Amino acid sequence: MAHTPTRERARVDRSATVPAGRIRSAKRFPPAQVATDRGSLAVGLVTYNSETDLKRTMVRTASVATSLRAELCVFDNGSTDSSVAVARSVPSAKVVANEANRGFAYGVNQLFAMTTASRLLLLNPDVDLVDGRTVSRLLRHFDDPRVGVVAPRLLNPDGSVQESARRFPTALGIARRLSPFHVALPGARPTVAADATSSDAPAAVDWAIGAALLIHRAAFDATHGWDQGFFLYLEDVDFCLRASSAGWRTIYDPTVELVHTHHRASHGTSLLGSKARRDHVRSMVRFFAKHRSLAPRPRVTALGRRSVDS
Repeated sequence: MAHTPTRERARVDRSATVPAGRIRSAKRFPPAQVATDRGSLAVGLVTYNSETDLKRTMVRTASVATSLRAELCVFDNGSTDSSVAVARSVPSAKVVANEANRGFAYGVNQLFAMTTASRLLLLNPDVDLVDGRTVSRLLRHFDDPRVGVVAPRLLNPDGSVQESARRFPTALGIARRLSPFHVALPGARPTVAADATSSDAPAAVDWAIGAALLIHRAAFDATHGWDQGFFLYLEDVDFCLRASSAGWRTIYDPTVELVHTHHRASHGTSLLGSKARRDHVRSMVRFFAKHRSLAPRPRVTALGRRSVDS
C-alpha cells in the first residue's frame, strides 16, 4: 500500500535534501501545521523587474488577501526598476528586497521563510487575483490529507485556456518543445495533460506551472523546499515530482480560473538565442541529470484514480 503523508507529523526524508543551493536560515521553516488550521494562509509573490504587472495587480491581490485574513508576502529578487517601491506602497504587504537575483526557486523558499502560515498561495505578479472565493475553493482540496499542491485553471487575457497542467517530461518531449520548429521526434510524448486542461472536473496531475500554486507547508517541508540549483524553469516540475515521490498529490481544479498575462521569455527564439532560452536549456540538463533513474511516471487521471506511463 502506498504511503499516505500526514500533516500532523510530516516525515522528512533526509536523503532527499536539495543538493544545490542552501535555504537561508533553515531554522525559520517551522514544522507543518495541523490540517485543521484553516486560518493559516499567506499569499506570496516573487518579483523581478515586475513594476508594470504590480501596478496592475498589487492592490487587488492585497484586497483579496485582507478579505481572507491572509498575510501578503513579496520577495523581490534584485529588481532594477520600481518593483519594491510599488510593493511597499501597499501597507499590508510584507516586503523583502534581495540585493541580487538568486532565481525563482530561491525566492519561493524565502517566501516560506517570511511566514509561518501552513498554506501559501504562490502567485506570479502577472496573475490577477480578484476574488477570495476562488482561493477558498482551492483550499477545500486540502480536506484530503494526501493533497500537497493545488493549481487553478489559468486563462490568457482573451479567455483562452493556458496549457498549465502537465505530465512529467521526457527528454525527447522537452527537446521537441525547445525546437523552434517543434519537430516530431519518435517517442516524444506530449507534455501537456490535455485530458485535464480540457475537462471541467478536478483531477490529479503530475505537475502544474508555478505561476499559481497553492502549496501546503507539510509538502514543502517534506521536500526540503524548492531546489535552488534551478535558476529559472523546471523548478516547479522538480518540486511536484519530489512531492509526488514523497506521497503528495497535485490537484488541478479547472472550476477555479485566474487570468495570467503570460510573458514567455524563452519561447520562439533559437535554441540558445536568449538568456531565458539558455536558462531553460541549463535547467533541462540539470533536471534530467538529477532524475535520470526515475521509475515510470503517473499519468493524469480522474480524481481518485491513478495509472502509469511506461
